[in-house]
Amino acid sequence: MCTGLEIAAIAALAGGATAAAGQVQQGIAAKKAGEYNAAVAENQALTAINKATFDANRQELEAQARLSLMQTRFNKSGVDLKGTPLLVLTEQSAQDELDHNAIIYGGGITASGFREQGALAKFEGQQKFTGSVAGAGSTLLTTGGETYMGYKKAGG
Repeated sequence: MCTGLEIAAIAALAGGATAAAGQVQQGIAAKKAGEYNAAVAENQALTAINKATFDANRQELEAQARLSLMQTRFNKSGVDLKGTPLLVLTEQSAQDELDHNAIIYGGGITASGFREQGALAKFEGQQKFTGSVAGAGSTLLTTGGETYMGYKKAGG
């Protein structure tokens, strides 16, 4: 049969173990939250790339229509597609290509930002988990040491 002092020591150790388990659970939750946030960020990155691709394709179709219309108007007005008219079409085509590339580049930059946020979220979750395990170990050691010292001091 346990004495009151032994029961108190057991209760203190159980309390420390419960606190340590809670710390680990918080760390696990933080790690899972970080992984979830990283997955969300990856989805946002893919969405940004898909949107940029869509916008660039739409811009390309508009550019082709614009160049066709310009060429048609030149032809209808009897202008020979040499010299200045050809230069105008070439310059417009080059500008349209720059616009297309800028849309794709912008989507890539946006996606990169989302991916960096995701990596950071995952890293923070892992750090919190690691900290929780260390904190739980510290709690167990502290509780054990303090319980032992209290037990000895009380004459156990």
